[in-house]
Amino acid sequence: MLGLDTTRLKRAAGDSIAALIEGHCALLAHSLRDRFLEVPLTMSGEDLERYLVATMADCPTERLRVLYLDRGNRLISDEMIAEGSAGRVAISTRTVINRALELEASALIFVHNHPGGNARPSAEDVIFTRKLGEVGKHLGIIVHDHLIVAGGRCTSLRARGDLE
Repeated sequence: MLGLDTTRLKRAAGDSIAALIEGHCALLAHSLRDRFLEVPLTMSGEDLERYLVATMADCPTERLRVLYLDRGNRLISDEMIAEGSAGRVAISTRTVINRALELEASALIFVHNHPGGNARPSAEDVIFTRKLGEVGKHLGIIVHDHLIVAGGRCTSLRARGDLE
């Protein structure tokens, strides 16, 4: 719901209804995110998965987000760093790591969605995650996980064994 395309929404429901729905979605996303500001994030937390599914499952295009964390694994920032097509999005390791350094983050969780509903990571997903983990390790930035949101659920690359 929170990933609705606003242009299509305006066409279907009109400007005032679209604005009302957009406001509601923003409030809901803010409320869900606030749950993570003071508590450490766990890699398999059901609340985290619900938050990610609520904010990404309905996105019509692939979006990449990074949850930047402090030393206590508390959320510093949740940022969408790239948006692509319905089946592909590209980002460089440098972009993710540079932002982590700017925020003085100690850890991160990388997240993206698969609009088609298939939660299986691609070979590119696995390669990127491993590369990000290796670069992060050398800079003291832990890559806790790479989560894929698809079909109303999250798949963890760490749980699958694709990340050390």
